Amino acid sequence: KGTQVVIFRDSSAVLPTEMLELVSALSDYSLIILPKNMNASSMSGEEWPEVSVSTYWSEISDSLDSSLTVLEKRIQMESDHSFAWELYPEGISKNFIHLGETQPFDASLDWLIFLRIQKCGTKTLKTIISKEIKPGECAHGFFVSPAADNIECHLENLCSDGVPEVMAQQRNTCRMFVDHFCDWQDIFNVFPASEARPVALLRDPIFRTISEYKHVYKTHHKQWDYCPTEENGEAFSRQNFLNFLVNPKNQMGMRNRQTRMLAGCGSIQLCNEQYEDEREMLETAKRHLLQCSVVGILERFGDMVIHLNYIFGWNIEQYEIIEEKRDLMALDWDVDDEVRDMILEYNNLDYELHAFASTLFDYRHAELRNKYTGSSPFPRVVCNFSRCSVVQY
Repeated sequence: KGTQVVIFRDSSAVLPTEMLELVSALSDYSLIILPKNMNASSMSGEEWPEVSVSTYWSEISDSLDSSLTVLEKRIQMESDHSFAWELYPEGISKNFIHLGETQPFDASLDWLIFLRIQKCGTKTLKTIISKEIKPGECAHGFFVSPAADNIECHLENLCSDGVPEVMAQQRNTCRMFVDHFCDWQDIFNVFPASEARPVALLRDPIFRTISEYKHVYKTHHKQWDYCPTEENGEAFSRQNFLNFLVNPKNQMGMRNRQTRMLAGCGSIQLCNEQYEDEREMLETAKRHLLQCSVVGILERFGDMVIHLNYIFGWNIEQYEIIEEKRDLMALDWDVDDEVRDMILEYNNLDYELHAFASTLFDYRHAELRNKYTGSSPFPRVVCNFSRCSVVQY
């Protein structure tokens, strides 16, 4: 991992300026082992902001009656420099950026709410959650949140009908809600926020949008929460995709889906009837992310699994990446600048929301790494094709 260990037997020949130079040159998470009589506590004070006495190793040293102690170098978590504050929602305390503490999931008290968004790796995460919670009898059925002005164009049951049913049927048997594509409003109009442990997973909007196109094009007349159109041009060609993208009949899947789902519009009112403008909807989605127990991005799915283990007290050791046949279908065109720009023209909100989720995840992941400094090795995920393992080394 790039960890360095420096051992001092005698500090009499080491000047304070030389020690500072040494500490600055060390990689993050490095350890400095030195005699206790070198007054290590004074070296970890205000004049030594990059190091601190390791509580973990100090306890081991005391138990062994050792004359040594350990300083550890940490990543500097000066939030004003390590977080993109220009993305942070206005009027919200900055304390919400921090990683929560471990609170084991209790199926007798909590609801695990997976805020599923289409084509964001949701089947893989749903399978992981289901195995960890080991639920009892769960209600069958799948639910979606269609637009209020397109209520007849959906493939699955309505969230506005299904969520209250799930809440009533599963309160004492299966306290998780994972089989759905319901937006925030349809979920939390029913589920009590005080009992909810929400989990959110986002994806780069460019690749999410293309993935949804691949999934829905020329399949069912109705798909999730809209009726996909058939466009001119050869199926799955570059021009065919661009035609599909710009057609307003496909806007539920092609335009800012992640922001709309996380802000929540429900199935009764249109989004523009609830939000003054797009900026208000985006800020609402960001605030809702900050209320989630775990926020992840698909591009770092393995690291998100480590967060799940830490926050919920789980012990996920292995999992399998689940892909559908169309996920594996290779398109014969590249995502060039024109394609990218056109996707982002219709997914400008999702682009900023994903950037916010990414910087939030980076910040919390650095905090989590700091919690492992000087103690057990930080876990990593190693994948062999679709099978992945959580390892420590």
